[in-house]
Amino acid sequence: MFTEIFTFELAYRLKRPATYLYALILFLFTFLFVIYGNGPASEKTNINSPFAISQFVVVLTIFGMLIASAIMGVPIYRDIEHNTKHYFFSFPITERGYLLGRYFGSFVVLLGVMAVGMLGIVIGSLLGPIFNLADNTERFGPIHFRDYAYPFLVFVIPNMFLVGSIFFGLVAFSRQVFATYAGSILLFVAYLLGATLMQDLENKHLVNLLDPYGSYAYGAATRYWSPVEQNTLLAPLEGDLLLNRLIWFGLGLIIFLLTVLRFSFSRFLAVPLGKREKSEPLKAIPSLASLPVPTPVFRTGAYVRQMFRQARIEFGNIIRDPYFIAILLGAVLFLFLDGWFGANIYGTPSLPTTYAMLEARNGTFFFFVLIVLIFYTGEVVHRDKTVHYDAIADALPVPDWMNYGAKLLSMIYICLALTTLVMVSGVLNQTVKGYFNYEFPLYFRDLYLIAFTQYFQLVMLAFFVHTLVNQKFVGHIVTLAVYIVIWAVPQF
Repeated sequence: MFTEIFTFELAYRLKRPATYLYALILFLFTFLFVIYGNGPASEKTNINSPFAISQFVVVLTIFGMLIASAIMGVPIYRDIEHNTKHYFFSFPITERGYLLGRYFGSFVVLLGVMAVGMLGIVIGSLLGPIFNLADNTERFGPIHFRDYAYPFLVFVIPNMFLVGSIFFGLVAFSRQVFATYAGSILLFVAYLLGATLMQDLENKHLVNLLDPYGSYAYGAATRYWSPVEQNTLLAPLEGDLLLNRLIWFGLGLIIFLLTVLRFSFSRFLAVPLGKREKSEPLKAIPSLASLPVPTPVFRTGAYVRQMFRQARIEFGNIIRDPYFIAILLGAVLFLFLDGWFGANIYGTPSLPTTYAMLEARNGTFFFFVLIVLIFYTGEVVHRDKTVHYDAIADALPVPDWMNYGAKLLSMIYICLALTTLVMVSGVLNQTVKGYFNYEFPLYFRDLYLIAFTQYFQLVMLAFFVHTLVNQKFVGHIVTLAVYIVIWAVPQF
C-alpha cells in the first residue's frame, strides 16, 4: 500500500503548477545572483567556489522552509479539506502505509524543488563568463559535481528533513494547516535567536550547535580559510559542524518516528467534542407578527460602520488564535534577548539606550515581521474560503470593498500591534537594566512613522498578490519572491 500512495502523491505533486512555480522561483533566485556576480564570498574568491556554493545552499534552505511548509503541510490536510478521510476505514489502507506514502511522496518532490534551486547556480556559472554582465569573468571557476553534492547531502537533506517532519507532524496531530505557519515562524525565531547570540563571542560554540540550518557551524569551520582554500576545499565534516548536523537530523528523526508511531486513523478521524450547553426550560416563542419589520439601509455610512465592525471581528479572530499567541510570545522572547545580548559589544555591556532598543526592529526582527505579515494576510484574505463561508458571503447585499476593506483594516491593526511590541519590549529591557531615559518621542517617531509605514506597504503587497493569485500557499511564495526581487534589484 505504501507504493501506491507514494506514487499517487508523487504524481499529484508533479501535476500541480504550484510545484513548478516554487522550483522556478528558487532557480531564478540563485541564477540571477550568480550570473550577476552577487555572492557571499569576497572578491578574491570564485563566485562558484565550494565555499560560496555551500553558503548559497544554506540560505536556500532557509527560504526553502517556506516552500516546505506549503509542500509537507498539505498532504494529510488535503484529506481533511476534501472530506476524503472518512473513506479510509472502507479501503485496505494501513496507517503506516498511508503516512509514509504521503510523507515520502511529498519529501521527494521537496528535494527536487531544492535541487532545481541548486541548478540555478550551475546554469549561472556556465552563462556568467559568456555574458559577463558584471565584468568578472575571472571569478568563475570550474564546475565540479562534488561541490554541489556536498551541500546537498550536508545541508539540504538534513534541513528539509527537519522542517518537513515538523510541518508534517503538526498537521497530522492538530489537523489544522495553520499549525505549519506557527511552526515555520517559531523555527525562524530560533534561527534569529542564534543570530542574536552570535554577537556575543563567548557564545559562538553554543550558537554553532543551536542553529538548525548549520550556517554558523559552517562559518566557524571556514572562518580562517584563505581565498585559495575557499576556492578548492570542502569544509571537513567534523567538530561543531558534524555535531550540529547530527543533533538537528536526529531531532528531525525523533519527530518523524513519533509521528509514525503515535498516528492512528481513529484519532485522525475523531471529531473534537465541544462544550455541552446546559439545558434550560423552554421559553415561549414570540409571535412573528409582533416583531418589527426591519428596514434595510444601503448607504455608504452604514457600509463604513459595518467595515470597521467586521475589521474588529477579523482582528479578534487573529489575536485569539493560539498559534498567533505562540508566535507573539516567540517574538517577545526574541526582542527581549536581542535587547539583552545585543547591547554587549565584544562582551562589554553598553547602556540600553532607546537607539539600541530600536535597532532590534531594523535587524533580523524585520524578517520575522515579513513572514508573519505575509502568512496572516493570506489567511485573512482566504478565510471565507477556508471555512466554506465564501458562498454565503457572496450572496450578502454588501459591496466588495466593504469586505476587503475590513480584512485590510484588520491587518493594519496587526501592524500597529507589532510596532507596539517593539516599544514595550524596549521599555521593559531598559527598566530591567535600570535605565530610565526612555525617550518616548524617539520611539513614536521611529516606530509609528517609519516602521509602521514599511509594514503597511508589505501588507498592501501581500494583499494584492493574494487577491490576484487566489491560492493561499502560492500567494505566500509569490509575495516573498516579489519582495526579494524589490530588495535585490538595487543590489545589481
